[in-house]
Amino acid sequence: MRSKKTLGRRTATAKEIKPTPRITPRKYDNEYDRVCASLQLSAIPEVLPCRDKERNYIKDYLINGIQNGGSSSSLYISGMPGTGKTATTLEVVKKL
Repeated sequence: MRSKKTLGRRTATAKEIKPTPRITPRKYDNEYDRVCASLQLSAIPEVLPCRDKERNYIKDYLINGIQNGGSSSSLYISGMPGTGKTATTLEVVKKL
């Protein structure tokens, strides 16, 4: 039996659902371009120091939700601007 997933009003088979492509790291022509890209608001650093506890909590929450086929609860992440909330969450999702 093929697994099925509901997409809008119709049901799609697992073969029809394409995985999201992975983003490969970009190579820069010079140091200036690399630094400019790393200073953009959308840039996610390779390593976020001192976030092990938070990273593990988010990872465990997401893995548990995936294993249970979804979750009816929400994970609320709060903090001062610029403290790494989005970057930490995106890092965990990227590594899943």
